[in-house]
Amino acid sequence: MKKIKKEEKFSESGLIKKINIFDAILFVMGSILGSGIYMTSGHIIGYIGNEKWMLLIWLCGGLFTLLGGLCMAELGTKHPKAGGPYVYLKEAYGKWAGFLFGWIFFWIIESGGIAALSVGFTDHLISLLKMENILLGKININNFFQHNIYLSQIIAIIPIILLSVVNNYGLKLAIIIQNISMIIRAGLIIIFLGAGYYILAEKGLISISRIDSIPENVGFEGYFFALLATLWTYDGWYAANCTAEEMKRPEKDLPKAIIFGITGITIIYIMMNTIYVFSLKATEMAGKDRIGEAASIVIFGEKAGPLMTAAIAFTIFGCLSSTIIYGPRVYFAMAKDRIFFYRLGKINEKTRVPGQAIWAQAFLSSFLCLMGKFQSLYEYVVFSLIIFFAGLGLAVFIERKKEKKKNLKEKNDGLIKKLGPIAAGIFVISCLFIFLSCLLWKTKELLIGLMITISGLPAYIYWEKKRKEKA
Repeated sequence: MKKIKKEEKFSESGLIKKINIFDAILFVMGSILGSGIYMTSGHIIGYIGNEKWMLLIWLCGGLFTLLGGLCMAELGTKHPKAGGPYVYLKEAYGKWAGFLFGWIFFWIIESGGIAALSVGFTDHLISLLKMENILLGKININNFFQHNIYLSQIIAIIPIILLSVVNNYGLKLAIIIQNISMIIRAGLIIIFLGAGYYILAEKGLISISRIDSIPENVGFEGYFFALLATLWTYDGWYAANCTAEEMKRPEKDLPKAIIFGITGITIIYIMMNTIYVFSLKATEMAGKDRIGEAASIVIFGEKAGPLMTAAIAFTIFGCLSSTIIYGPRVYFAMAKDRIFFYRLGKINEKTRVPGQAIWAQAFLSSFLCLMGKFQSLYEYVVFSLIIFFAGLGLAVFIERKKEKKKNLKEKNDGLIKKLGPIAAGIFVISCLFIFLSCLLWKTKELLIGLMITISGLPAYIYWEKKRKEKA
């Protein structure tokens, strides 16, 4: 007898529901876990000079992210749609708020993040293969625009294109690749931690006395910059919300995925940092980029350096595979609302994925790889994200007020229902505190970021006018 193929389930938008709870947890973790854990701690010590405080700041970063995750879990169960934050901001404040988030998300945050990951992967690969970063050509337009193109920039385009092909082929294949990469990444970290603790214990290096500091006065500004460094390393925690429409049971699975995923990453980050402080002194860490490699050499010897470089390269590639998945769902949702490029709202009829949005993201990210000057724009705009995060926290209260007015039954129950308002309140206050600190110590960057964000208003007015004309 022939086996009857189980009927596929589709969302209202025509996307296929393929993501289960296991996929969602690994997706949350995979979207966060990149090169940051191997490279950020040295900069944190450079800011504050104290390893004990560094561990506490990593914990605070995890708690902040978890609070934001609880807000997103509640909003995601109320609006299990493609686009995540775009949808929640739109529902709470109007289309203009969602659009401005999507505007910087498309042009800089997501495309710039993908370019940064791919360039980072390529740099580690070139370093591992002991190749030189060869200059391929120079662009000079009447001395007005001068730009060099290197081999690494060309190579960086290749993984973006390959992973975009995979994503266009179908969500399930993309998720399988992301799951495998996350399992391998987690496995490498577990092996590193297990072997590292064993060898450090054999050498007598696991001791509280090993956690030291650099004797110097550090102002509050240093602690603020250290916290910012951890928050960027935790970025990507809202990935599952962007794909909620493709989850089989978003109302039940999304909150669990967010809580377990963020908690798991926080534990990994803190455990990795305990290895660093036991194997390296604060003076050996301060201002260094490749802390993971430095710690592995102390633990395993000089030959471990290339192995750690390979592990970092693979980790970056895995994070890249996750990041490429969720961005197009935001542009797809905007296009479906007819306030963005119309073609990005089209679905590949065979694979049921937003193919046009996937390729638009791939093209823009590849262009940014070639330009090589996207980092400063990215740094400016990330400060605007803090405002949107605060808005998402407030949206929890707005949504609950709407439900109360309409006498609707609360969709959340248990932990999310009880902790939602508390988490949202603390999260909003934390975001406002970070924003005011940015205004004080990163004034120029914050103001430029706000100007870039507000630059989307004319585009919104244009698309909204076109939408009303066609209505």
